[in-house]
Amino acid sequence: YKHTIKPEVTYQYIPDIDQDDLYWLGRINKKSLLSYGLTSFLIGKTVTEDGNSTYHDYVRFKVYQDYDFEADDHEFSNISAQLDLWPSKYISSSTRVIYDHAEGDFPQFLETVKASDKRGDSLWFDYRYRKSDTQQLNLHTFLKLTETINLIYNTMYDFREDDFIESTYGLVYH
Repeated sequence: YKHTIKPEVTYQYIPDIDQDDLYWLGRINKKSLLSYGLTSFLIGKTVTEDGNSTYHDYVRFKVYQDYDFEADDHEFSNISAQLDLWPSKYISSSTRVIYDHAEGDFPQFLETVKASDKRGDSLWFDYRYRKSDTQQLNLHTFLKLTETINLIYNTMYDFREDDFIESTYGLVYH
């Protein structure tokens, strides 16, 4: 196993230039943004019987924050964190959270868990929470019935509405 911590500092700058002659394109706004953070990795190495090596990412954790020099309040952004787990070839999880240090709470959260198999079937769900307007659970399934026919089912449940807001059934023919 190998554990690595990688510090990161980036700066993005876009000058404020006249874009009137590019009216058919979307405007690119002026930007002066400093981002900093840490990323932590855990990687495993396996040596096969024939002497070859294979590597597997098990964990990646990233925490970062921005400072916008163009913002009126000149404050640091909320703190963002992401945790990705791959305990096996067929199971993964991703968690993203935002912490509002001024309010002392978590205004956004996203969790995704996925499981699959060798045949190509998969099942995954994601839970989405945004303090202002969203609290929902989404379920996605993909079943490989034959080499040419797949079955899909997706549904979205909204906890604030206490109801399923969308369900999709599908049969895919290749």
